[in-house]
Amino acid sequence: TRFYFDVIMFQSFIFFYILFTVNNAGISVLTPLECVPMKTAKEIFDVNYFGAYRLIQAVLPGMKARESGLIINNSSHFGIVGIPFVEVYCSSKFALEGLTESLAPILRQFNIR
Repeated sequence: TRFYFDVIMFQSFIFFYILFTVNNAGISVLTPLECVPMKTAKEIFDVNYFGAYRLIQAVLPGMKARESGLIINNSSHFGIVGIPFVEVYCSSKFALEGLTESLAPILRQFNIR
């Protein structure tokens, strides 16, 4: 996966520019928290949060340089309201909501929505 993001970053700066990005990934398990192995929880966070984090990090320099862009993070209702048995999924989507809300005021000055 790291190579894939390196290629995206290289291409976005050299060959073309990215106008917008849509982060829509999500995986989950339906089980009580105490039954979720740490490896599984890390995989869920890697897809649901860090996947979007890496993609945003890759496209931001070009968007800031052009002072234009659109980032859409398609989170989940469970990123606002936690429910039992999908605690790891909910917490990963809460993290994505927090990232989105934290970036919004900073990126507004670059005309990035």
